[in-house]
Amino acid sequence: SDGADFTEEDIAFIDHVASSTSLAVRRCILARENADQLRLLRELARFGREITSTLDLNRVLQTVVNTTEAVIQRDRAIVALLDGGTLKVRAVSEKVAVEANEAEVRGLTEILATLLRLKREIRVAVEALEEGEEVPDREVFARHFEAGEMQSLLALPLQDEEGLMGFL
Repeated sequence: SDGADFTEEDIAFIDHVASSTSLAVRRCILARENADQLRLLRELARFGREITSTLDLNRVLQTVVNTTEAVIQRDRAIVALLDGGTLKVRAVSEKVAVEANEAEVRGLTEILATLLRLKREIRVAVEALEEGEEVPDREVFARHFEAGEMQSLLALPLQDEEGLMGFL
């Protein structure tokens, strides 16, 4: 403070404080990451117990769509399964039953047809379309986003050794 040079002892002390601070910050970050991983593992264990406790397909699908919120921030989760060559919505988060004539379900028809044709994971957001990123069938997603139905979409294929069964 008086303009004098720092002594070697001053520098050693500050260096020690900085090192100790770095270690403390790292421990806090690791503790937070461990807590997040532990929470995720608990949710996955709960999810596994619940879906293997029943053979009721509707209950399994309902559990799947409702459990997604524990691991990913989302507004809505839907499971659509292949039925007669088309994808049909079988479960919607926070809903007990799915009505095929419901506006929300009908509004997904074009998206579901696109997913079935592409048969792969799709990640698309309004920002990606606005920034000109390459998005397969961008016009389909653009129409859906413009209708105000959603701002982004993550579609994950549900498949086993026999092939595609549907999408989450």
